[in-house]
Amino acid sequence: MYREIIGDVEKAHLLHKLFIKRILDKRLYFQQFLVLQYIYENPHCNQADIARHFHVSSATMTVSTQKLQKSGFIQKTVSENNLRCKYISLTEKGKNEVDKTRSAFEDYNRDVVFSGINPDELEILHKCLKKINRNMELAEGIETSESHSDVMSEIISKLCNNN
Repeated sequence: MYREIIGDVEKAHLLHKLFIKRILDKRLYFQQFLVLQYIYENPHCNQADIARHFHVSSATMTVSTQKLQKSGFIQKTVSENNLRCKYISLTEKGKNEVDKTRSAFEDYNRDVVFSGINPDELEILHKCLKKINRNMELAEGIETSESHSDVMSEIISKLCNNN
């Protein structure tokens, strides 16, 4: 039974990735959308902040931000206090893209993913997934008392660094 459940979770994950690919419709790669979303939530961050958050090198983030800037999604502004520091912010096009994509995700989750599932079933599913995640976090030595974003960041870090 465990194998079937894991298989169903993996299938749902792949189907969700198909939706993401379709919704971004060649405008952006998903990783680029994640960068835009980070900038949206962290206005006037710099390239080093973004690279640190995604556990990638500065060089990798330079390439990514250059493409986003060339496409008109972000702009870079030189800091008044430190001319070597450039803040990154979304353009109107970038803000619209994040808003539009987030709205599409919310609609998809509500109308497709969780369609036909009543609130009690959702609550049970949520509790079970939290228990499963906690069990796996403990097995991987990840501190479970941290915030969701801290745990996600630690998981990504471990995946990227092969720790």
